[in-house]
Amino acid sequence: EVVYATYNYTLHTLDSVIPHLSPNDPYFKNQWALENTGQNGGREDADIDGPEAWYISAGNNKIVIAVIDTGIQIDHPDLASNIWTNPGEIPDNGIDDDRNGYIDDVHGWDFKNDDNSVYDGIDWHGTHVAGIIGAIGNNGIGIAGINWRVKIMPLKFLEYGVGQSADAIEAFAYAAQKGVKIISNSWGRWGAPDPAMEDAIRSSGALCIFAAGNSGKDNDAGYPYYTNYPSSFPLNNIIAVAASDSSDNLVSTYWGSNWGKKTVDLAAPGLDILSTFPTDKSNPPYKYASGTSMAAPYVAGVAALVKGRFLGKTPEQIKEMILNSVDQNNNLKGRLLSGGRLNAHNCLIGQGDGTPPETHFTTLHPSSNKLTANTPTIEVYFAWEGSDNLTPKEKLLYSYFMEGYDEGWSPWTYKKNITYFLPQGEYTFKVRACDEAGNFPDEESSSI
Repeated sequence: EVVYATYNYTLHTLDSVIPHLSPNDPYFKNQWALENTGQNGGREDADIDGPEAWYISAGNNKIVIAVIDTGIQIDHPDLASNIWTNPGEIPDNGIDDDRNGYIDDVHGWDFKNDDNSVYDGIDWHGTHVAGIIGAIGNNGIGIAGINWRVKIMPLKFLEYGVGQSADAIEAFAYAAQKGVKIISNSWGRWGAPDPAMEDAIRSSGALCIFAAGNSGKDNDAGYPYYTNYPSSFPLNNIIAVAASDSSDNLVSTYWGSNWGKKTVDLAAPGLDILSTFPTDKSNPPYKYASGTSMAAPYVAGVAALVKGRFLGKTPEQIKEMILNSVDQNNNLKGRLLSGGRLNAHNCLIGQGDGTPPETHFTTLHPSSNKLTANTPTIEVYFAWEGSDNLTPKEKLLYSYFMEGYDEGWSPWTYKKNITYFLPQGEYTFKVRACDEAGNFPDEESSSI
């Protein structure tokens, strides 16, 4: 006995929609910190949601981020076009054109040797940090930085991994004079506080991101008399960064990340991080490295993304956005101030209004009946346009559904028109839009 006959319908998961944009850089698949698929034995999605963030913004080349470190190979093929150039300086004329006290500081300054050579072929550290922040994305070579477009200012004070505080203080003053609002610092020391360094950071007017240290220690334990500095200074314009692994744990291998519920703000990926390496030291010029030195530039890079999207935000406001947007994690709660790990996408949608976009039909063109394979059909053409409070029209995604003909909603697409050839019958056509924050209506926003 046949009770009923029915179609064998195709069913779909009802996952939340988060648009994303992945680059064509060949080593991107190895950058678990940006998109963790479990590729190195880690936990899927224990990452900073790079592709989801890039759908909203992949950077802004008007944003300058200073890297106070060992210097940067400025002609590295994956960095060159993202290196800052001093607009007030004429190259190699032996004159201090912008009258800032530094002759021919075209791409920054070497405070260790007091010259304009920001890469001396000695160290790799600063070049690796720079790639995390701003290796050119979607250029078909190497890796992708957090910012595909940005301007990186190399300020060197370390050599062979060692430098003097007086040189670092001068580097902060240089960045401040140039109006830089984000400074990445993957260095520090264990000891007593230095009031001169604290004053330099406070007066920089920038958001200063610091590595929390690699000693596997609690930075709270000896605070304020003996701990990791400068990361532990109690300043509103400092973010102190611990290192997490690909399973969202604090790194604890042959080295350990420092932590501190009061003195360390959040974690960011810092184990087995692939980034740019000087071309005179590696071929291809990319290598893995680990440490809170790698974690800090992830936070600095996200700060640049946020600043590029929300130009009016102050350093303190950007800090608040970053700390309020972490992925909470039971492994990190109680050990870090925010209790979580950096999430770039959350930072960029934090200012969203949560309102889904609307969609309106712009064209409806039913035509006369036709015979298709001896079956009477009607050709119908639909076109539509969406609108949203924040997302530009060109970044809206659409899904459509011809009720009575389609089995379900179409995949999300940029497509804004479609033609149907329908058998005679009654149908309802529906379309809805999704903004860059992932907001979309539960049902159609337009139907006919």
